[in-house]
Amino acid sequence: MARLYNLHARLLVLLFLGVVLDVGVFTTRVLAAPRLHGASGGLKVRKEIREMTCKEWDRFSSSVNEFRKSGKWDEFANLHTSPDVWDVAHSDNSGLQAAFLPWHRVYLSRMESELQKIDPEVTIPYWNWALDSENPLASPVL
Repeated sequence: MARLYNLHARLLVLLFLGVVLDVGVFTTRVLAAPRLHGASGGLKVRKEIREMTCKEWDRFSSSVNEFRKSGKWDEFANLHTSPDVWDVAHSDNSGLQAAFLPWHRVYLSRMESELQKIDPEVTIPYWNWALDSENPLASPVL
């Protein structure tokens, strides 16, 4: 069992790092270590989506629209759904369940860095789904 676990751990590292060879140079930028500071140098705070001010929401949505127009949104989407990445990022058939959260953390950090090139004050909000757990379809977030 320990040998199987070591094999999975090694596969995780190889897939996490080796995906660069399969997907290309773009992945190197996306999977690089996340920055703790925003483009303007200060520590950024992510807010629950309902806690954003109207101004923050406008800045965020404008940045996302600009990001989409630039074509970079498609690059990120294609990376996220690439068959070479899917099993690692989503732990479907690989048995590497430990990869889901760290992979997406880095992915969102890279996306946020790209958004901050458009507007240095933007952060990606999060959704506290527990606030809507009794009736998620009635959530004002959706």
